[in-house]
Amino acid sequence: MEKVQIIWSDLLSELSKNYDSELLSEVFDDCQIVKETNGLIHVLVPSVYVKSKINNVFYNNINKLLPTICDKPVRFKFLTKEDLVKEENKYEEKLIVQQTQSFESNLNGLYTFDSFIVGDSNRFAQRNALITAQQPGTVNNPLYIFGGVGLGKTHLMQAIGNYYLDANVGKNVLYITTQNFIKEYSLAAKNKELDKFDEKFNNLDMLLIDDIQMISSAPKTQEAFFNIFVNLTNNNKQIIITSDKPANQLNNIMDRLTTRFNYGLTVDISTPDIPLKCNILKYKLSQSSPASIEDNVIEYISTLFDNIRELEGCLRRVLAYADISNEDVTLDLAKEALSSIISNKQSSDSNDQYENVKSIICDFYNITVSDIVGKKRTSNIVVPRQLCMYILRNKYDLPYTKIGELMGHKDHSTVMTAVSKIDNELNSNDDLKLSYEAVLKKLSLN
Repeated sequence: MEKVQIIWSDLLSELSKNYDSELLSEVFDDCQIVKETNGLIHVLVPSVYVKSKINNVFYNNINKLLPTICDKPVRFKFLTKEDLVKEENKYEEKLIVQQTQSFESNLNGLYTFDSFIVGDSNRFAQRNALITAQQPGTVNNPLYIFGGVGLGKTHLMQAIGNYYLDANVGKNVLYITTQNFIKEYSLAAKNKELDKFDEKFNNLDMLLIDDIQMISSAPKTQEAFFNIFVNLTNNNKQIIITSDKPANQLNNIMDRLTTRFNYGLTVDISTPDIPLKCNILKYKLSQSSPASIEDNVIEYISTLFDNIRELEGCLRRVLAYADISNEDVTLDLAKEALSSIISNKQSSDSNDQYENVKSIICDFYNITVSDIVGKKRTSNIVVPRQLCMYILRNKYDLPYTKIGELMGHKDHSTVMTAVSKIDNELNSNDDLKLSYEAVLKKLSLN
């Protein structure tokens, strides 16, 4: 507690530089630190008025000052005596529940609404997630959240579960990835314990299932999940689902499941803009490091990726690089620290671009990527294959050997022949020319 008292004294000293001494005395003189748990410092305040004053006037500045005062992430929580009694009672109830529960919730306690940074790309999803947490089973059931990798779907999903558990001690909440759900079902079927499997999931008050698109590979598991889904929703038990795409775009999943996914509310989390990515990075910095970073460095990092996890990795790399080099974090240092990552990203982006060419041509000709890179010689496949090689050569200036590698490890002479053939036919074959121009338009290359 001595260290905590020092942090408190230093904080008040810093606040005195920006606030009137009488105001500080009025608000903080009768405040008392009562405990510290995992970086969360509980401060007892004399009244609801003082608590409101601190939260409305001082709290944001306190959070900004803390990283400059202490070398580890800490937070303050201000409570009245009534708050403290409720919290102690809730803690005791949780201990009892944890001792009697037959399964873990699998929730990450760091995934809360407070730590979810909101911007234009996720505001609608966040607001409806909070409504769902406050009114589980009655609105937005199921809540279906979709979006790309690393945009915050899992965080938002688990924030619902954590919020609900905090307000409803003793309820059965389970977070599970679809892959683990499939494994549990397969193991239960193998061991002839499907009754135990059904009992576990049908007794839940809230089910959070991540990456539902993965269930496409497991038709028997789909049937089991369908039965659980129907049972839970019929009993007003909340289900939250995440996916990488809207329900109507899921492949190889039974229609009666995908239609039910749309019964509740579907929300998306789209690619974050630069201001939101900057705010997320600043928040992560405030929670994990006392280091100070200029805004231009944060802005630079935010331009590198849309995936938040990758951005956080870049931030950690820059901080570690500065620490090892014993230098301040500057824009030049950040560029130097991330040079290899940027190089790999550019290479990866190029490969994604070439894969996109194959995908668009396959969609246009209604064939599969495995067809176009395979060995079939039917005319409905050969022409798209040769056209793909021609575009990769003429629009992306790739070497014949690289094109051959991309097209299923074809010999460079095969690629040369294909490119020459399409080049000649474009002058005489109107249908091929129209198809070529249509594909270029889809690729934004015309």
